[in-house]
Amino acid sequence: MIDKIFSNIRKKLDVKNDIREEVYSNSRKIIHKCGEGIKYVHSGDYEKVIEYIEKIRKLIDELIEQIKNKDQEFLYNNNIKVMYQEFAELAIFYNIITKDKIVSPKDLGIPVSPYLTGLGDVVGELRRYSLDSVRNEDIESAEKSLNWMESIYENLSSLNYPSGLVHNLRHKTDVARSLVEKTRANVTLSWVMLKHGEKKE
Repeated sequence: MIDKIFSNIRKKLDVKNDIREEVYSNSRKIIHKCGEGIKYVHSGDYEKVIEYIEKIRKLIDELIEQIKNKDQEFLYNNNIKVMYQEFAELAIFYNIITKDKIVSPKDLGIPVSPYLTGLGDVVGELRRYSLDSVRNEDIESAEKSLNWMESIYENLSSLNYPSGLVHNLRHKTDVARSLVEKTRANVTLSWVMLKHGEKKE
């Protein structure tokens, strides 16, 4: 009797394992594309970014539909959460840089939790963008990025919920605070040096 029970269990687990491997493979491909998309934002190739965002959104929709048809348990898989998070980071960062606005979880069609952690990661990309602007003596763009960093941090820090509800958000908020402070110092120093140089001339 027990042998038959375990035979059935193995069959079910074999099916689940096949689905797990498929979810892992496809979600990792999407995560990789999100990383490439962020590089294109930094390089200013916005047409390429739009192309990536549209393609990624389609791949996500297809993967979620496959999971729903095979085993909905995998909708809550950690790889799916990371996939949503990386997509949020790309889409939010792109919209801030090109349109000076932020998109919502509803706009992106993703759950709130990975949206928030993705938003936390945007602070790091904005710092990089701000420092690149400083190196190019574009203080206005550097300050605009810093303002967005501060706004994101202030809003994230206003959320006081258990880590079980939004995993890792507190850590990302702490990191965001540190990055905001460092970037503020960098931008302020660069502004002072630039003004000092102008006076010398």
